[in-house]
Amino acid sequence: MMRKSLAATLAVVIPLVTVLVLSPGLVAQTPADGCTESITLFEDVSRFGRKNSAAKNMTETHQEMAAEGWSFADQEVLYENADLEGFYLTYTRPAACRR
Repeated sequence: MMRKSLAATLAVVIPLVTVLVLSPGLVAQTPADGCTESITLFEDVSRFGRKNSAAKNMTETHQEMAAEGWSFADQEVLYENADLEGFYLTYTRPAACRR
């Protein structure tokens, strides 16, 4: 019984892994020269603006950075004593390689 379920699982998983590995459309695109620069900003969230303006301010920051050619890469949330303090927002953009 265990061998049948393992064989059935492998019959599904192996082709799926092959498709994921060999599909260039599923691979993140990088600049031709491979060089990028990144920046991390801290979006402060005061205790008065947590409910009303945190998302609005983050959206405005995303729009400003996109206008300057930056792409959103990551977000980390900062909590202190179980209180939301803010967000670290990381952006990247293609850059000339320095040699």
